[in-house]
Amino acid sequence: MSYDIFKYWSTREKPNNPKSFIEDRLCFDINFIGTYAAGQGPVFELGPGIGRTFGAYDRGREVQTLDVTDRYCGELQQAAAKQGVVLKSAYIADLSKPFPFEDDAFDCGVAFQVFLHQPPAVFELAFSEMARICKSLVFNAGIHANSPAAVKAKNDHVFAHDYLAAAERNRLAFSRLAVRDMHIYAVTERV
Repeated sequence: MSYDIFKYWSTREKPNNPKSFIEDRLCFDINFIGTYAAGQGPVFELGPGIGRTFGAYDRGREVQTLDVTDRYCGELQQAAAKQGVVLKSAYIADLSKPFPFEDDAFDCGVAFQVFLHQPPAVFELAFSEMARICKSLVFNAGIHANSPAAVKAKNDHVFAHDYLAAAERNRLAFSRLAVRDMHIYAVTERV
């Protein structure tokens, strides 16, 4: 079966939402993002889905999102309103093109449960584009390519990437790294 990112995420009935996540994990994710994406400047969030991580941001914080579908636009707007963040949404129709933002446009870039759903070529571009437009990255990487879970997790929409090599290729260094329940939590800074 061929994985079409646009079709998969535009037709999925129940995206990863707070009710389908273990409360402890969602709380950990939000605390991790809140700790390392703290600040007053604009934040960029790739693949926000329904905005389940918006609880990490202070009221009034500008959050620019980029996603492959507007299917969950209503839920995303509700989550932003509930948390009091200033939401700016954009959608991308061609995953082989650069993101439509200037270099260093954002203080921080956030991607949680996103990279593991991207085929290798899409991941490489997305990661390098986030490194270009964001001064630092905070992400949950899912399963690392060298993890024993990588073999078991492979299916049509889950991919294991080498995040350390991707960071090196983009002149990023890990300033924080944690592993929890086979997921990598990382913060990168430019070298």
